[in-house]
Amino acid sequence: MSPATTPPARIERPLRDLAAWLAAFCAAPIPVLDSTADAVRELAVNEDAVDAHMLAETVAADPLMTLKLLAHVGTQSRRDTDVETVVGVLVLLGIGPFFRHFGEAPTVRQVLDDPPTRSRCRPACRRCSNARTAQRDSRSDSPRTAWTPTPP
Repeated sequence: MSPATTPPARIERPLRDLAAWLAAFCAAPIPVLDSTADAVRELAVNEDAVDAHMLAETVAADPLMTLKLLAHVGTQSRRDTDVETVVGVLVLLGIGPFFRHFGEAPTVRQVLDDPPTRSRCRPACRRCSNARTAQRDSRSDSPRTAWTPTPP
């Protein structure tokens, strides 16, 4: 495992306050799904042909990559702006800087190199993805589709 994919120390006891929790989570590396890492590498090959909407489809399909991107822009942006969509964040950041910063992101498989742990994460990722889809569908002007959450 490379230094970029070394998991952070486990939190064994509750931290003292909100600031301590924020510091712990801000310092923790956020892995992405393997399929996302593969797709980002494929898109990076032809960076000049990629636009924010095309890249947003890949990013938004992965709740962890979405979190990673929003966290990065939230802590790095010097602009006083409330960007709320993945497309907006990508436009603010830029396609080239996105690929330079996120092109070699650690993957869940690398970070959780233990098959039982990995299998326990899949349902949570599925629920996050379903919730994201339901939230996006509820905002769109298109007809809403029936959605039922995946049972835990």
